[in-house]
Amino acid sequence: WVYLLLAFVVHTNACGIATHIEISNRALTWFRDTKHAAILERNLGALQAGSPFPDWGYSCGNMGEESEAAHWPPFINAFAKHIRASYKQPYTQEQEKVVSFLFGMTSHYMADVLWHGLADVENGFINVDAALNFHGDYSSAHSNCDTALVSIF
Repeated sequence: WVYLLLAFVVHTNACGIATHIEISNRALTWFRDTKHAAILERNLGALQAGSPFPDWGYSCGNMGEESEAAHWPPFINAFAKHIRASYKQPYTQEQEKVVSFLFGMTSHYMADVLWHGLADVENGFINVDAALNFHGDYSSAHSNCDTALVSIF
């Protein structure tokens, strides 16, 4: 059985599911929009499912391009426009889950921007670590930072 299970193990270089969920949970404690915070608190499972979602395709079924697209504002904005066009407030319980899932995805995007130094954020954590500790080698810093962050959370 062990060999059968090991056949399904895939190596990835990412912060991981738990890290993105923890970031969303911590962000929720600071969220000041009480109407939406209440929706998120009622639907933590959906928020937590959306938090790692953009990374789904990197190691599942060779869907890296699709996964990458799910990280960026055009995808997130299209999702939000779909919600606005399709759902009327007050939301049903099922619609609240979809809204919460979107908030999780948005949290993922914001975390990645600050972590990786994306979207005109030149001093992302990995960029700074690469410059200070890895002689500018982003790949080595990325691997080191992701491993360290998983250990912290």
